[in-house]
Amino acid sequence: MEEGSDTGGSGGEVLARHADLWVCQQAGVQRVFVDHPLFASSDIYGGTAGGGKGVYTYLEAGAEHPDLELRYSVLCQAALAAPVLLERAAGGGGGGGGGGEHSQATAVQTHLPIVYVANDWPTALLLLRLQYSVRAAAAAGGAAAPVDAAAAHGAAELQQLLVQRLGSSAAAAYCIHNLAYQGLLAAESFPRLSLPPAALPALCTSAEWRDVLQQLEVQQGQLGRWQAGGGSDAVQPRQQPGSQQRGQEDASYEPAHAQQQQQAQQSGSESDAGAAAEAAGTCASGQLNQMRSALLAADCLVTVSRGYAAEVQQPGPNGCGLHDILAARGVSGIMNGIDCVEWDPATDPHLPPLGRYTAATAAQGKALMKAWLQERVGLDVRPDVPLIGFVGRLTQQKGVDVLLGAAPALLAAASVPPAPSRWRPVASDPPAWPAAAGGMAPGAPADVAQAGEQHGDPGTGGDVGAAATGGRRTHRGSARPAAAAAAAALCQPLCAAAGVSNAPRSSTLAVPPPPEESEVQLVLLGTGEPWMEAALLGLSQSFPRQAAGITTFSEELAHWIMAAADYVLVPSRFEPCGLVAQAGARYGAVPIVCAVGGLKDLVTPEVGYTVPAFNLDGTAADHRQNVQQLLRVVRKAASEYGTARYRALQQRCMELDVSWERPAAEWEALLAGVVAQRARHAQQQQPQEVH
Repeated sequence: MEEGSDTGGSGGEVLARHADLWVCQQAGVQRVFVDHPLFASSDIYGGTAGGGKGVYTYLEAGAEHPDLELRYSVLCQAALAAPVLLERAAGGGGGGGGGGEHSQATAVQTHLPIVYVANDWPTALLLLRLQYSVRAAAAAGGAAAPVDAAAAHGAAELQQLLVQRLGSSAAAAYCIHNLAYQGLLAAESFPRLSLPPAALPALCTSAEWRDVLQQLEVQQGQLGRWQAGGGSDAVQPRQQPGSQQRGQEDASYEPAHAQQQQQAQQSGSESDAGAAAEAAGTCASGQLNQMRSALLAADCLVTVSRGYAAEVQQPGPNGCGLHDILAARGVSGIMNGIDCVEWDPATDPHLPPLGRYTAATAAQGKALMKAWLQERVGLDVRPDVPLIGFVGRLTQQKGVDVLLGAAPALLAAASVPPAPSRWRPVASDPPAWPAAAGGMAPGAPADVAQAGEQHGDPGTGGDVGAAATGGRRTHRGSARPAAAAAAAALCQPLCAAAGVSNAPRSSTLAVPPPPEESEVQLVLLGTGEPWMEAALLGLSQSFPRQAAGITTFSEELAHWIMAAADYVLVPSRFEPCGLVAQAGARYGAVPIVCAVGGLKDLVTPEVGYTVPAFNLDGTAADHRQNVQQLLRVVRKAASEYGTARYRALQQRCMELDVSWERPAAEWEALLAGVVAQRARHAQQQQPQEVH
């Protein structure tokens, strides 16, 4: 594949302009892999964030990851061309012209619709290239103009092919998974993106978005406010009293920058990089926002739950400064599913055979897994105490600061003697299993070392805080009392927020727990912000045998926690979908969630417990209020552990359909609708025969 591409890396070097596409067929799906020197690094997604532990997290382009937008630019160019090249290859040709069978096959295949589904800011450049390079050229009646001189060598045929195949018929949907990460860049980065100068206003935050949207609708046939069919209607924003949706308040609005837009459109035919640099100078007062550009350039907008679709269209923090565009364009909400083959407690290869279970055998299977996990991470093996699990990124978005603030008050209800917390990433002596277990299952904790090597050794980056007895138990046996002390110090303000000291046997509760309060155990797995990782270790130190904080990424241990936990806690400030809650419910871990986004769509009173949405103002008073709200709901859930209501919730959770079957049908209906709408528009643009 030849295409005018990235003009320089972080060191100013000229990058390769050729990318190879590799195709394989798996489960009836063609999968395309892109090979380019930018992807030669073992860190192709910028995953050194999180301490280099292999954590998958959201990243922003810019100074910290200087080549990230170039990597995604190459990916987007390859993705745009891939279906067209696959068609041509299937038609029997690697060449350009040709006739006979190749021409016939291509003619038939061009009637098949092509629809792109872009996801979050890393794929925004695909939509911009489709709009401003391919569709603009088709509207002008010619081939797409190369964005620089080098693109003219060997790429003209591909450019022409893309315009012919995609110019008027290809549709594009944009799926928002997390609006908070927007791919912000400095304005001077624009020439590196290899886009026509006409694309700049869509990216530039200082340009009026309504001008951009109107220009796209008039010139390139971009579809306006999306009205999906087939039962997937766009979610309407919940109106606040006295609020007005921007973009609809003035029906007679005239674009103030129409002349600038037209000049930018005309300048798209210029092939030298200087044109892009000159255009970037007009955005000196703003940044480049790739998320914003995708919201304007896509034919329809989708997000991963109806709850989140409604939230992001409202003024306030959930809209992340883009709510006005979203409200003007409309957003559909389709809840994600999970892979119910990978996440199946009856067949889960991460679990010991005797620990696997169905809804009918959940009581026995979860009891075994709970005992094994308690022993493995150094908790007291107690079937009568509810075990609460958390798996996720350690960030404020996930509400981890609130969870850490509430944890001391939750754990202080019990008087626990100091003892080492024993996270076991390596083989150990068999624990004393309950009589009903019939001994240790084959492949259970005695074989943890092998499982860790196979599925991502939890010992390669994880720590559990040292106990109060000298700090002897630490990662791989090394003594780290200083780190444990630092973790305990970091935990102090969190404990204070809940009115508790972080001593293991605290007698200094500012607000003592009620006498009838249930004991709980916590097991927390995640990586993220360093202070939160340290605070997890501090919990393990301060509350040995009650809390285990594990700061590593382990797919295997995540499955163990879901299978063993009585409750799964998801205290997110905002949550587009909530896959952790879905996985927990599938494994019979009753969800305790904040009533936000997809979580409030999933968790009803018949399924689990909801915490009121956290106050997002960020003051100390707000934090205390959030902590108290979380405490009240978790205590209520713990008090009902083992009751008939708890067992009914657990059974209902395991009966939920969290598969992709229904979401896939909704996606098919939505994409069929946008393809049909694009086809109608293309037909309307064709010259009408005059009789």
